[in-house]
Amino acid sequence: MKSTKSKTWRLALLASLAAVAASCQEEECDGPDDNRLELAFVGIDSAGQDVSRALPMPISFRALGGPDSLPYDQAEALGAASLPLSPTSDTTRWLATLGDQADTLTLVADRQLYLVSQACGFGTRHSLRSAQLSGSFFDSLLIVLPTVDDEYQTNLLLYFSVD
Repeated sequence: MKSTKSKTWRLALLASLAAVAASCQEEECDGPDDNRLELAFVGIDSAGQDVSRALPMPISFRALGGPDSLPYDQAEALGAASLPLSPTSDTTRWLATLGDQADTLTLVADRQLYLVSQACGFGTRHSLRSAQLSGSFFDSLLIVLPTVDDEYQTNLLLYFSVD
């Protein structure tokens, strides 16, 4: 009788462990939740009219305060760019270089940590509070969509003069 009871107990324990192991398996993570700030470049003439949606020369961005570098110099007429925001700091700074001109883009955003999934772990949502430019190429900017998410919608317009 003791032997049957012991076998039943072992079988129940084994079945429970198998059920727990099977329930812990989740689908693979397709990658981290990729929230990127979407920029669009807008050329304006002396009357303030939108006349171009492409930069007149190649642009490159380099993160300030970090090792990241994103070159955007593959196209002669680039109309948009996509930049990651810092998951660990409210402020992200980028140096935009166009030929011999350089502008600094400073972004301040609220961050919210959230669970993407058990397989992917945590991600960060951003909500832009402010954006500032300093330099000589871009004239102004406009936050058109403060919520930075994975929808790939334009968040920020950068204006430059077309002569």
